[in-house]
Amino acid sequence: MSFIPNLLDIGKVTVKTAFLILLISSCLLFLPQSILLKLEIAGFKHEFGKYFGAAFIASAAFLIIAVLNWFQEKINYFFRKRKNAIQIIKAIGEMDYKEALVLREFYINAQQSLDMPIDDPVVAGMLNKGLLYKISSMGQMSRDGMMFPVAINKLLKDSLKPERLGLVLNPSEEKSAEILDARPDWAKSITRRKSNNWY
Repeated sequence: MSFIPNLLDIGKVTVKTAFLILLISSCLLFLPQSILLKLEIAGFKHEFGKYFGAAFIASAAFLIIAVLNWFQEKINYFFRKRKNAIQIIKAIGEMDYKEALVLREFYINAQQSLDMPIDDPVVAGMLNKGLLYKISSMGQMSRDGMMFPVAINKLLKDSLKPERLGLVLNPSEEKSAEILDARPDWAKSITRRKSNNWY
C-alpha cells in the first residue's frame, strides 16, 4: 500500500488533509491496544506503524506553520490597511480641484459606482492614490477612453461631504450651470450620449 508514503508528500497536503492525518495518526499512536483490537486495526498498525510517528510529526509541524502563516497574514493585512488609511487621509488633504470634479460625478449621477476612463490623467492618479478603485476587471473602449466601473474608497466616502466638493443643496440656476460647466469633458460627453436628465 503506497498511500501512506504519499500522505507524507508535503506538496500534496492541505490544511484539512494535515488535520485529518494528525487525527488518524494520533489515534493509531495513542489509543490503547484494547481499543485498536476492538476496531480491528491492530494489524494495520503493526504493518504500517513505522509511518505513523513521521505522519504525526509532519502533520503537526505543517499545521503549526499554517497557523503561524495565518497570523502573519492577518498582521500584515492590518498594517497594510493602516498604511492605506494613512495614505488616503493624506491624499484627501492634498486633493485638488480636478479630483474634486471627478468625485462630483458620483453625486451628480446619484450612483455608488460609475464608468470612468481610467486612462484619463486625473482618474488614473486617483486610482493610484487609492481615492478610487476599480470594481471590475472588465472594461470597454469608447471615444472617451478605456472605461471601467469605479467607486469611491470607503474611507474617503465616509469623510467626504458634498460641500467639500463645492456642491450645495437646492442650488440656484446660476450655481447649477456653474457646476455643470465645470464637469470633466469625458463626463459631459458621456452625459450627452446617454441624454442624462440631470441637467
